[in-house]
Amino acid sequence: MLFSGYVMHKPLYSAFLAFLHTIAGQEFERIAIIQSTIFAIFPVLIYLLTKRLYSPLAGIVAALLVIFREANAIILTSRISVSHPRQLMTETPSMIGIIIIVLMVFIWTEEPNKKILRIMFIGCGIGLLIQIRNEMVFLLPVILLFTFLIYYRFPKYWLKSSALLVAGFFLFVLPWQIRILHFTGSPIWMTRRADSILTRFQNEPALSPEIQQENLNPEAENQIGTLQYIPSHFIHNQKQAFLIFPGAFRFVDSLIGYAVHGNTNRLWNHCCSAENYLDRLYDFWSWQKWDGRVQRESMAAILITLFFISVGIAKSREKWGMRALFPLLIVFAFYLLLSVFRMSGGRRVQVVDWIWIMYFSIGLSQFAIWVFQFLFSAKVPRWLIGTRKGNKGDFSIRQTLKSPINPSLHWKSTFSVSLLILVFGATVPIIEQIIPPRYTEETLQAQINTVLMLDTSEILGEFLDNGGVAQQGKALYPRYYTAGEGEESDDIIRQFGNLRFYLAGPISQEIVLPLTDKQQLEFPNYRDVLVIGCEDEYLTPLAIYVESENSILFRDPLPEELVCPLPDP
Repeated sequence: MLFSGYVMHKPLYSAFLAFLHTIAGQEFERIAIIQSTIFAIFPVLIYLLTKRLYSPLAGIVAALLVIFREANAIILTSRISVSHPRQLMTETPSMIGIIIIVLMVFIWTEEPNKKILRIMFIGCGIGLLIQIRNEMVFLLPVILLFTFLIYYRFPKYWLKSSALLVAGFFLFVLPWQIRILHFTGSPIWMTRRADSILTRFQNEPALSPEIQQENLNPEAENQIGTLQYIPSHFIHNQKQAFLIFPGAFRFVDSLIGYAVHGNTNRLWNHCCSAENYLDRLYDFWSWQKWDGRVQRESMAAILITLFFISVGIAKSREKWGMRALFPLLIVFAFYLLLSVFRMSGGRRVQVVDWIWIMYFSIGLSQFAIWVFQFLFSAKVPRWLIGTRKGNKGDFSIRQTLKSPINPSLHWKSTFSVSLLILVFGATVPIIEQIIPPRYTEETLQAQINTVLMLDTSEILGEFLDNGGVAQQGKALYPRYYTAGEGEESDDIIRQFGNLRFYLAGPISQEIVLPLTDKQQLEFPNYRDVLVIGCEDEYLTPLAIYVESENSILFRDPLPEELVCPLPDP
């Protein structure tokens, strides 16, 4: 948790959620509405970027398409691995952050001689993004590579701008690095997550999608070699990103069917419903069940999608030169990063899949213009197509700059901007110091003393003396399952009734308390609790003290011997 001394790898998004909970309490629907309202800036930013890259018409198309994409994501949440603005996940803010970074890079490279210090704010933005989602650190080397390709004729300028970019990044993350160093002894807050990723190469068989279908054993997997997984996951990312586009056109045959059955609801379901579309192309969405063949009904749709994307890339390249390919570089770099860490598909690709929507929209809008001009022999209004003249930057840089780029830096301005970024980066650590921690050793001992006074049987006192532990926190989302019931994400189905909730505190995890039956159980949500049990890989509870009720709930049945580890009923 934030402000508890617990090391997290998404501190800024955690702070954002804390802010939402302060406003809306624990009512999820209100939190989702507020977050969705804030994230509604996403299609606006898509419009602005696509408009700058090509035309207002392309921007309007792109904005509408991402709105449809998000609406379908909400509809299909329970069917596919997806993220959308109503979920408390980092994909949407990451997308928004990348779009802003891309816009800032375009503005910088459009006028490289003006206000060079704004490059530091791009580095600051990357530093902010990695405190929302760690993988966003890939943007730093991508921008350095991209600007080298543009300004390689001006090495002094590239070195100066790169230094400002990296300085802005490190100035922002420095305060949080110091905070992590204080708590862990390591200046890198991603260490814990990096360790979990490395286990994929050491202990767990992380098969690529195609190899998974062959059901190879770990020995066979080791013979295949790690490097062969990278291209497989890379291609998987690319293919799954294209699933946001139509995979088949069923309008004509749906109308033919409607002429027979005459049922409007059936027509809608067969033609245009998101659920039916998913059912018809389930093999695409369920990667492990796909045999590698493309259905005949999907060929036309896929070819049309590729045509529009190709036109979009070509027309934007025609207008902006190499700079039009910067979003493509981001896409492929991110796919490669995921592939190296043996991750692919699902909601992971959403962070950059809007880039394909952008190029698709440019191609679609240009095709619509061609059709309009062919049919009506008329000019399209200027406000829709915008200007066709762009600053090609890189390889046409001599057209806009008669002398080498060498903008001057004033130490006062540089110091002021650096100090501003440093203070901005210190905001969360400073707030953490101002707000007192909720759970401390003092509050833990006070709860333990209260429990020992309530426990007239003295079971818990003896249990704690014999190796039991106590963890405090807040119980979130309690629910009860009878024997044999569970959740889709469960690795095993427990053959005993159990109460579950998420314990949010200094140590956050799911708690599973065995209970024979629900009886008249009314376990409150969002209450401070003390969990007493055995701590191994997970905390196995013996009893739960609910502070607001001043009551203790024991596991049922109690084990014959109250020693760790506690057996399942």
